[in-house]
Amino acid sequence: MGEIIKVTGVPFDDAKVVGVTLFDCDGTEIGGTTWPIAATAVGDGPGDYCAMLSNELGLTIGDEYTARVVIDAGHGRHAEIDLTLIATKRDS
Repeated sequence: MGEIIKVTGVPFDDAKVVGVTLFDCDGTEIGGTTWPIAATAVGDGPGDYCAMLSNELGLTIGDEYTARVVIDAGHGRHAEIDLTLIATKRDS
């Protein structure tokens, strides 16, 4: 298992492709997986998606990262959203 990134209110509720790529503070892709990872629609509402991050990414607690969410709904409808994340320790 891993951590979940949840994105709500995506401008297109019928997106064909939603992917997430994680970058460090220098704009370099985080190693440990092949990016982008797929985000899937969730039933909370239209335009809501989530993606699972691997525990094996080796993120540093307290460091800031950028999650770039790319949405392609076809017919020229495309959006990119950058989210700032801070790595924290998860209590299991």
